[in-house]
Amino acid sequence: MLPASTVLGDPSAYESTPVRIQAEIAEVCQKKGCWAVVRDEEGHSMRVTMKDHAFGIDRDTHGFECDVEGQLVKKEVDPERIAHFKEEGSKTNPEEGQDEVWELVVSGISTRAAQEG
Repeated sequence: MLPASTVLGDPSAYESTPVRIQAEIAEVCQKKGCWAVVRDEEGHSMRVTMKDHAFGIDRDTHGFECDVEGQLVKKEVDPERIAHFKEEGSKTNPEEGQDEVWELVVSGISTRAAQEG
């Protein structure tokens, strides 16, 4: 398990390697829970999508901590896809102002309420 800042700070270093990170959920798809935006304590963020839309997460997990496991994929930014995310409630857009972005396509995710303190 890697801290989110390790992977989010330099995703290209993990391009061909399955990764498992701990992060905070900044945002969740409000239609089906099929994507989320995760962030680290340093302000880096990345969109995570559920592999093959095979599962979703609870839409009320904003601010929760999560463990996510998956594969980093470099994607070309598609304005139509960004518009789609916005239709599903996205306010945090790691893709904005970018030509390409890293996305974590996850095969598993677990969530838990953030610890106070």
